[in-house]
Amino acid sequence: MAAVASTSSNNGTIQAGSDGKVDATALQNAFSSNTTVTINISGDKALIPASALLDAVNKAGASITVVSSNGSYTLPLSVLKLDALAKALGVDVKDLTITVSISKVGGDTATAIANAAAALGGNAIADAVDFNVTVSSKDGKSVGVDFGKTYVSRTLNVNKSVDAKHAVGVLFNPNTNKLSFVPSTFETKDGKTVATLKRNGNSIYTVVESSKSFDDLAGHWAKDDVELLADKLIVEGVSDKKFEADRNISRAEFAALVVRSLGLTTVSGATYFNDVKSGAWYADSVSTAVYAGIINGYEDNTFRPDAQITREELAAMVVRALNYAGVKTEVTAAQQSMILAKFKDANKIVWAQNEIAAAPFKQASSMV
Repeated sequence: MAAVASTSSNNGTIQAGSDGKVDATALQNAFSSNTTVTINISGDKALIPASALLDAVNKAGASITVVSSNGSYTLPLSVLKLDALAKALGVDVKDLTITVSISKVGGDTATAIANAAAALGGNAIADAVDFNVTVSSKDGKSVGVDFGKTYVSRTLNVNKSVDAKHAVGVLFNPNTNKLSFVPSTFETKDGKTVATLKRNGNSIYTVVESSKSFDDLAGHWAKDDVELLADKLIVEGVSDKKFEADRNISRAEFAALVVRSLGLTTVSGATYFNDVKSGAWYADSVSTAVYAGIINGYEDNTFRPDAQITREELAAMVVRALNYAGVKTEVTAAQQSMILAKFKDANKIVWAQNEIAAAPFKQASSMV
């Protein structure tokens, strides 16, 4: 039976064929009068001809959202470096096909995800879905699409209404069988809850719900914040029931927190500093943070992982993390002087005047 051809409407919505193929003319027409185009698919994938995007990729803010019963994937066209991808495959751009897949995960992988959630004291409340974007040529060669620092949105249908404080979007790593935090938001409409997960990579995602507590936080001023971050898989206790909230934090521990909070893809095996051994628990976090431009280390090529982090170093890492996530943190010279004037010991800041000024300024600005 022949596949049904894709169709389009003038509001920027396209129905892909039953085989997932998107008609090039329909897609070109949709982008001629729209910046964002929605492609509805009946299966697990959309097959998008790159030839239909040659004009659209030059439109500011242009994007494609692929929608299926498993979820949706919004792909900014700015991440599609079509010329580079064509060169990597040794073909012309017009011969490329972009495959956006949104596939529900089952079998042993689904079992491993359920077990990983249980190990964290929670339970999965959405189907696990594998989101992936690849580019292929007519001769069968293919490469994955690297999103760089661009955080791409995908949605999952949540099986129940949730308290966003206790729910978190997570990534499943099939190599370690572990789950990790992904920046996410939740919206309930018409009795249905949808999670939007934002990350700059392809992988398997789901949503986990948990409610963690620590015995030594009773009456502590940071109890709610700590437990919120624990439910989000960003912070961990020293044991299941003990957090030690008043203990100092090391440079390695804070690097790990930043890496988790950004949902970064782990960089393993890289040795940047002579005092970070490859087998150390923090080695991958440090390598990942260096790769992302969040930490630099010292002039003697050390990182000093066990040293207590200073407020100066902490502010610098926070601002760099915000910049990585696309949050602007610039402050003018006048703003910097005004903010630092509030601190009696501002003259003791050695090198991070701009970062220390930017951190509280950004926080204050975001609350307006």
